[in-house]
Amino acid sequence: PNKITGLIRTEGKTRVYQMDDGSAETREGGTVAWRNNNPGNLKFEYAGSADTTVTSRRTPEAALAAAQGRYSGVVALDQWGNAIFETEAAGRAAKAQLLTNTHGERTIPEMLERYAKDDYTGKANTGAYAQSIYAEGDRQGVDLRGKKINDLSDKEFEALLDGMKKVEG
Repeated sequence: PNKITGLIRTEGKTRVYQMDDGSAETREGGTVAWRNNNPGNLKFEYAGSADTTVTSRRTPEAALAAAQGRYSGVVALDQWGNAIFETEAAGRAAKAQLLTNTHGERTIPEMLERYAKDDYTGKANTGAYAQSIYAEGDRQGVDLRGKKINDLSDKEFEALLDGMKKVEG
């Protein structure tokens, strides 16, 4: 698949991207996660974004530089501060990196208390989020309950990522 190389326009639920083959691709509707190749809805807050709950004084340029310094494949930020990745695989890898590096010593409920934030999308329901992740694990034949993220097997970790993707959109 083609990679996104730049953001031409972001407005409401529409993104117009510059692709690596020179074409433009428009993504309308759907979820933020799908529109931005960002299955973890990783966000880099900046002053003046469309998210009125943000208190950061960081400029959009500084927020983008922070995102690109932290994760491979970030090409832009949308109007809310959500990272836009060149591919969905790059977005999934960034989420995996965040989970292991920042939340590795936490269980899923402990991680969700810090990961899922109240913002412009509404109040985070971490209990329901955890239950959805556990249900995906159960569906895949693994029990994710009571385990620290860094102690998960590869199969369990993939089930965690899949469960989070379902909740995040």
